[in-house]
Amino acid sequence: MQKFSIFWLLWVTVSIVYASDTTSPFGQVTKAELSEAYYPLDSAADAVILRNNGKVRISYLEDKGFRAYYTREIKIKIYRSSGFDWADVALPYYVKDKYKAELVRDIEAFSYTLDGDAIQKTGLSRKDIFTEEANEAYSLKKFAFPNVREGSIIEYKYTLVSPYLFQLNDWEFQREIPVVWSEYEAIIPAFYEYQMLYRGYIPFEENDAEVYQKGLKLRGYTYSTVKYHWAVKDIPAFADESFVGNKDDYIAKLTFQLVKENFPGVAVRDYMSSWPELTKDLRSLTDYGKFLKRKDGKEIVYQLTEGLSSDTEKAQAIYNHLNQKLRWNGEISLYPDTSPKDLLKQQTGNSTDLNILLCNWLNMAGVEASPVLLSTRAHGRIQTKYPEINQFNYSVVRIEADSKEYLLDITESTQPFGMIPIYCLNHQGLLVDSDEGRWISLERGDVYQIENYYTLEYQKAEDQFRTSVSQIFRGYGALTMRQMLRDQPQRVAGYTSDNFKVFDQDQLDKALRVAYTRQSDITQLGEYVYIETFPRVPVAENPFKAIDRKHPIDYSYRRTYKQTFNIQIPEGYKVEELPQNLSFALEGNTVQFIFQTQVTAVSAQVVSLLRINHSLIAPEQYQQLRKLYEEMLVKHQEKIVLQKVKAE
Repeated sequence: MQKFSIFWLLWVTVSIVYASDTTSPFGQVTKAELSEAYYPLDSAADAVILRNNGKVRISYLEDKGFRAYYTREIKIKIYRSSGFDWADVALPYYVKDKYKAELVRDIEAFSYTLDGDAIQKTGLSRKDIFTEEANEAYSLKKFAFPNVREGSIIEYKYTLVSPYLFQLNDWEFQREIPVVWSEYEAIIPAFYEYQMLYRGYIPFEENDAEVYQKGLKLRGYTYSTVKYHWAVKDIPAFADESFVGNKDDYIAKLTFQLVKENFPGVAVRDYMSSWPELTKDLRSLTDYGKFLKRKDGKEIVYQLTEGLSSDTEKAQAIYNHLNQKLRWNGEISLYPDTSPKDLLKQQTGNSTDLNILLCNWLNMAGVEASPVLLSTRAHGRIQTKYPEINQFNYSVVRIEADSKEYLLDITESTQPFGMIPIYCLNHQGLLVDSDEGRWISLERGDVYQIENYYTLEYQKAEDQFRTSVSQIFRGYGALTMRQMLRDQPQRVAGYTSDNFKVFDQDQLDKALRVAYTRQSDITQLGEYVYIETFPRVPVAENPFKAIDRKHPIDYSYRRTYKQTFNIQIPEGYKVEELPQNLSFALEGNTVQFIFQTQVTAVSAQVVSLLRINHSLIAPEQYQQLRKLYEEMLVKHQEKIVLQKVKAE
C-alpha cells in the first residue's frame, strides 16, 4: 500500500506514455480501432476500456464555498454481444440533503460503428438522458447507447459537482474488463490535507505531484494548489475468482480521506485522530455509548443467573435467553436504532441493537463484556493505519469468563454460544474497552468440518447395492446445515428419502448428524463391478481456474472435509483394483490432502481428508494449491473394481 500527503510531493521519473499514443481522443475513433476483432492481451474479453481519464478539482465559489468537481472521460470497445451491458450507463449522485445535493451535468455521449468503409457516429441528445430515483438518498442519470453492435466503440464524459470533501470519491483503475489506459488527477488547495491510499498489486506507469497554481486569493489570504497525477496501463480484468473476501480489498484503486483542515486565521481541525480517541468519542458522544450504560432488564438478568456460580454459566444463560427471545430484523448497522428499553418491548432490532443489550446484561451479571467493532466481509477489510469510524458496520460482544475469551452475537437463532456469523469473520476487530481501542483477532477455534461416512452393502434379495450415509457437521459446518434445514431443506442431500433422519438439530452445542440410505453408483461389465467411492463430494470441481493469482485465497475459516467409504465385499467377489494412496501438502502444511486405502478379505476402505489449516493462503502458494485440488479430484474419480471369483 502506498501513502501520499498533500505536503509530501513525490517526484518519480517515469517513461511518459500518453493515452493519445494508444487511443484516439474524445470525439474521434479510427478505422483500425473499429476493425479490431479482439483485445490482443486478453482475447477472451467481451469488451475493453480503451481509456478512462478522471480528475477531481477542489475549487472555491464565492456564494457556496469549496466544492469538488469530478470530471470523467471513458472510451470502451465492445467485441461481442455479451459486452453490450457496458452500453447501458447509470451515474449515481447523492440527493438526500436538498441543500447539499450533488449534481451531474455536462453529459456527452457518442457511439461509433463501421458501416462498410465509413465510420458512423451517433450522439445522444438531452431527451435520451433520464433521471431516476435509486432510493431515498441517491438518484441516477441513465442513458443507453443506440446503434451498438459487435465491434462498436462507445464513449461518454460528464461532471459531478459535490459539496462533500471529507471523503473524496474513489478512483478505480481496474475493472471487470481489461483497461488499456487509466489516469487520474487531483488538484487540491493547500488548506486541505488528504491521506491517499493506493490498493492493489498493479504498479503505476506515472506517479508525480507538483505545485500547480500560485497566488490564488481567499479572504485576503494567498494560497496555492497541488496537482497529483497517477496513471496505469495494460490493466488486466479483475477476475471473479473463488475465495475472494471482497474485491474492493484487492482491486487497483485510490481512496482519499481528509486528515486535516488548516485555514488561515482559524484553528487547525484534525479529522484523523487515533483508535483510542475514536473509541472514546464513540462511547461519550453517540447513542452507542449512551445505550451501553443502560440497565434495562436488570430483574430478568437476576432471575436468569440466580444460583449460577461461574461466569461461563451466567453468560450462557443470558445468551440462550436473548438468542431465542429477540429477533434480528435483518439490518446490519454499526449504530443502534432502538433503545434497550424499546427493544425489550418490541423484541426486534438491528444487529447492534441486539448485541448492545447482550453486552449490558452480561455486565449486569458481573461478566466482563465489551463491544467489538468490525467490518463484515462484504463491507471490506479494515485498514488499521486509517482511524476512521466509517470502516466499521457491525458490532459483536467480547467476554472474558473463567480465564477464557469468547465472541458472542445473537442475530442468528441457530448460532451456538461462542460463535459469530460467518460474514463477520474478517480478520480483526476493534475492542471498545474503556478508552484503549485495541485490536483482537476475530478467528476462534471453530472450523468448518464435515465428515461423510458411506457404507456400501450388497442386498441379495434385491440384487443391488445400497449405501448407508451418515454425515456429521461440526462448527461452522453445523451452523450452515442447521440454517439450510430451516430455510432450504430441499437443498440438503437425501432430504427427500423416506428414511432421512436428523439428530441433535436443536442442540446447538452439539454436532449435527444426518443419516439416510440411497441406491449406489455402480457399473457392472461382465465379471467386473466398478464402484464409485465418492460420487457426491463437498468439492466437485477445481475452484481455482485462473492460471495465476495476485491476491490471497481467503477461506474465511479453517476447514476439514473427511470422506470415509466402506464396502462389505459380496460373497463370490474379490477386490481386483483399489485406488493408490496419496499425500499432498502445501509448504508449512497450510493445506493438506491425504488419500488412503486398505483392504481385507471381507472389506475395503477408502479415506479422503482435506484440511485447510489457515484461513488465508498467500498467493505464492496458489500454484501448489491449484495442483492439490487437481490431484484430489482425480483421486475422487477413481473406482474400486471387484471381480467375480470363478468357481473351482
